[in-house]
Parts: sequence; C-alpha cells; structure tokens
Amino acid sequence: MMMPYVTWKKGHVAVALIFDVLPKRLVRPAVWITYLMGALACGFAAWITFDETLRQYYNDVHIMAVKPVPKYLISIVLPFGFASSTIHFIRMLDWRMINPETAGSLGGFGED
Repeated sequence: MMMPYVTWKKGHVAVALIFDVLPKRLVRPAVWITYLMGALACGFAAWITFDETLRQYYNDVHIMAVKPVPKYLISIVLPFGFASSTIHFIRMLDWRMINPETAGSLGGFGED
C-alpha cells in the first residue's frame, strides 16, 4: 500500500533527461502526458486486479490446500492501491501546477 503514498508525494524515480532536452515550451505538455500515461496505466491495473480479485472470490480460490486461505483476502488490497494512485495522478493533471523550470531537475514529479 505504499504506491499511493509515493504517488501522492511525487516520490517516483524519474528519468528526466527528456525534460532537459526539450524546449521549455514543450516541457509542460510532456510532463502532463507523463501524468496522463501514469493515470491510464494505474487505472487499467486497478481494473485488471479488481476483475481478478472478483474471479478469485466467485471461484473460491485458495492459497494452500492444507490450511486454505481465500486468495481474494490477500488480493483485495491491490485494486485499492492502484485506484488510489490513479486518483493522485489525475490530481497532478492540473496544467497550472506543472512548473517547466524545475521539471528537468525534479523530473516533473517533485515539489517546487
């Protein structure tokens, strides 16, 4: 469950070379597209993990045969983590909050 926290704090590992090479007028759109791709990827992952968790629940899938533990009890946290990260990425899509001056040094993800 650390992924939503890291997304919220903008603590991602970023390869910021692209933001250093681009002209300043293109940095803000590049950072925005990066946030959008993050939101789409996490949203898709939330959907897939939620679907898989439901499948485990309906098919009564267990982890072990000796002392059976329902697998969905462990899987249920995954869709919530991905959905929370999706929400944080969507929040970062605010065009005015993206600073092209600090995007190169912070990868577009850090605090100003």
